[in-house]
Parts: sequence; C-alpha cells; structure tokens
Amino acid sequence: MGRRRTVNRDLPARLYLKRDGYYYRDLNRRETKVAPADDLPKALIEWAQREGVRLNPDAVTFAAVAGKFREQYIPTKALKTRRDYLRQLDNLVGVFGASALDSVTPADVAEYRRIRSAKAATQANRELALLSKLWNWAREHGYTTQPNPCQGVSRNRERGRDVYMSDAVYSAILLAGDQSVKDAMRIGRLTGADIGVILKATTRQIEGDALRMQRTKTGSAVRFRLRDEAGAPNELGLLLDELRTRRRIATSIYLVQDDTGQAMPYNTFVKRFARARASAGVETHYQFRDIRPKVATDMDDIERAQATLGHKQIATTQRHYIRRGKLVDPAK
Repeated sequence: MGRRRTVNRDLPARLYLKRDGYYYRDLNRRETKVAPADDLPKALIEWAQREGVRLNPDAVTFAAVAGKFREQYIPTKALKTRRDYLRQLDNLVGVFGASALDSVTPADVAEYRRIRSAKAATQANRELALLSKLWNWAREHGYTTQPNPCQGVSRNRERGRDVYMSDAVYSAILLAGDQSVKDAMRIGRLTGADIGVILKATTRQIEGDALRMQRTKTGSAVRFRLRDEAGAPNELGLLLDELRTRRRIATSIYLVQDDTGQAMPYNTFVKRFARARASAGVETHYQFRDIRPKVATDMDDIERAQATLGHKQIATTQRHYIRRGKLVDPAK
C-alpha cells in the first residue's frame, strides 16, 4: 500500500499535483503529465479516461471551463472583439457558472434567451453565439463530449442598423470636433475604414503611392491610391501630406495622434467624438461607425463599395452597408 497523501487530499487516487502540472501514476508507478498545474478540469477528465471510470458530472463546472476559454481563446481576438466577448462571458458565467458543464441543456439555453431578451434581445443573440463558440472550443480541447446545447435553439429576430449619416450631420460633427476627431473622420470618409483600423494606422503603411489598410474582422488588405491618373496627389494623398507635415508640440508615426503625439486610445476617442456630436447638436444615435456605411451608400456602385470596404462577399456590403435605396428616375 502506498503512503497516504499529506497534501491535495481531494484529488482521486493516482492523480498528483506537482509544481509544473498534474501527473497520473499508473499501477507500474510510471508517471505521465496529463494537464498544466492550473487546469484541474482537464486533469480530472484525463484521470477518468485512464482509470476507465465515469467522471462525476459535477467535477467540471461551466465557470472552470469558461476561465480556460477566457485565458486561451479570447486573447486571440481583436481588441474590440475581446471587450465584447469578456462582457458577454461574464453574463454567461453569472447564470451557468456554478453548473456542471455537461448539465447545460438546450432547454437551459432557451430559458436564458427568454429571460435575457426581456432586457436586451440583440445581446441575448450575441451571448448565445459566444456560448456556442465556447462549447465547440470545449469539445475540441477535451472538456466535454456532449453536443452543443445551442444547436436547434432559435435566436431573436434582429433588425439591422439602418442609420444613414447625411452630409449635413457629418459636416456638423466634423466642424465641432477637435483635431483628432477631424483627422479620423476625414480618413474614415476617404477610406471607409473602421475606427479601430484608423487609430492604429501609421505612416509605415504608406507604400509608394498607396496607403495599405488591413480590415480588422476579415484580415483583408485594401490599398488606396494617393495620386490621380495625372500623377497629382488626390484628396487622400493631400490629407496624408498634411498629417505628416503638420507642426505639433510632439509627433509620432500615427496618423491620428493624441495631444502628446502618441496613438489615440479607443476610449479616449469615443469620448472626444461624443463631445463633438453634442457640441454640434446631433442626435446620439449617430456614431462614428456610421461613416463606413455612408461611404458605401454614397458610392452608388456596389462592386466599388465592396472593394473599398474590403468585404469578401458582396452580399455583406449589400445587406449591412447600403443604407438608402438606389436613386432612379420615375417610371414616367
């Protein structure tokens, strides 16, 4: 008979925690590392498989797997996506956290959707989408073998955003904004780039007579010409020349800079844009993100709009970024 444990007495027989991880010791006393030291759920699952026993369903909680998902999956996403996922995950853990992962059923998911939809129907859809991602990730990493409980659960019907920013609204906010708001809005109007891309853009992305900008979601790159056919700087080229030669107290390689010449933090820019909007007397439902569909809509050329916005599918441009009907002559 082996010696009785003096530490980690809650661990099952033949599973040991050492400094660098959990180890399984077979009947021949050979040890195999089965999980990192911070991953007890994975260690218990591996132990049960090696022992040939059924693991107690309560051993792996939703909160424990959500914690690993938070550490390993969410950091691989873009900054704004990470913020959204972290907020949504907190809501999911608040409801399912203490439950065993394998105990979550489609009926539980449907009940979550029903209750959450009373306050935020669209966010309920987003949270169910994240729950589905978490479950698929958990299956891939061996935390569960159960089917995804989100399958077959209907979502709330959503109405797409249809706000169109007119020239008058755009100009009013532009004139009321500080220099950083003006610079970002002008870049956005000429490129259709989202604010995350604009705030990260630097002079290093100017390649000869083109500005290279990579879209956040799709990862696709778009190169914008900086000169016309005659070789003269176009409007975007003139703007970049102005940004690079502007006299400042301090400067850096970023196209949009804060007062110290450094990159403009996202939250700081959101506050500055809100102040400009308020000073202009513009309704709060207008947001910076409405400049991107404005660019697509004003082009009145769906293929050109698709190329400018960097969409892989033209249907994406048509469905989400064209905010006004096509202008036509009357029938008679």
